[in-house]
Amino acid sequence: MGLILNNSAFFYKMNLQSADLSYIDALIEVATAQIEKYCNRIFAAATYAETLHGTGQNQIFIRNPPINTLTSVQFVADTTTTVTTSGNFVYKINEGEIRWDTNNVTSTSEYVGSFRAGYNNIIVNYDGGFTIIPDVIKYVCAEMVGQMFSPEESQEAVSAVRLGNYSVKYKDKVTKTLFAYKSMLSMYRLHSVVLP
Repeated sequence: MGLILNNSAFFYKMNLQSADLSYIDALIEVATAQIEKYCNRIFAAATYAETLHGTGQNQIFIRNPPINTLTSVQFVADTTTTVTTSGNFVYKINEGEIRWDTNNVTSTSEYVGSFRAGYNNIIVNYDGGFTIIPDVIKYVCAEMVGQMFSPEESQEAVSAVRLGNYSVKYKDKVTKTLFAYKSMLSMYRLHSVVLP
């Protein structure tokens, strides 16, 4: 799903014809994919069962903040899975950080207090993402679509379009457009942390 709709106020100035709407929808998907790739996240709210690497620390970070609801955390061992309810954790909504609530632990799990280091050994079930996409994200998406759609720009920007399973191949113009807005996107960009 795109970050904006083709009937958004952003497109009123473009005098779109009904025949243009499916093309605009495809461009919205391209712009959305590029923004989400650059920001390392999915913006739209959804339910996630996210598999993470244990850090050996008291905190982990989910991939699609903000956290709207934390349902459970599962600790996966070789042959067993231990499910711990959300009441044992505290989290920072916007940062996507989850910590053990050391003042209110009701679990008797051997995992209490840390997210044991390991590969794909933690599964976090949560509702995350934005229920209302931030205006700055919608603005950047609309600007990218406008630049790709513009007759002057489109000859330079889009080099191929395929509708089956959506694919749009574009030249450096679109990438340059995205990076022109990177300062606006920076507060929503998540950075990966590589642990030893």
